[in-house]
Amino acid sequence: MSIDLNIQNLSSVIQSGALNLLAGMTFSGVIGAVVGYALKKVLKLFMVFMGLYLASLLGLAYFQIVTINFDKLLLALENCFKFAQGVSASFGSFLVALPISTAFIGGLSLGFMKG
Repeated sequence: MSIDLNIQNLSSVIQSGALNLLAGMTFSGVIGAVVGYALKKVLKLFMVFMGLYLASLLGLAYFQIVTINFDKLLLALENCFKFAQGVSASFGSFLVALPISTAFIGGLSLGFMKG
């Protein structure tokens, strides 16, 4: 049993593999852009509601209707930031897994910037 590898067969194998990889990367890039755009819109809406909530709490504290323990509030915010750092560190190990994930992240970044 011998393997017949001439230049035309090798060229067609390389071209089909490259086209499959390019198609996968293009699809993931487009999906990443859509997800990034939607994620930015959702985060903007979330931040608006959180700002309104915090402003209303500060207004209630100003009129002495409620009291806010700022030490615990700052501790909770610090824990949120530590959690976000942990998530981003574990997400970085995902990026080295596949070349398609790189296209997804590129599209995600582009969609996030344009959103």
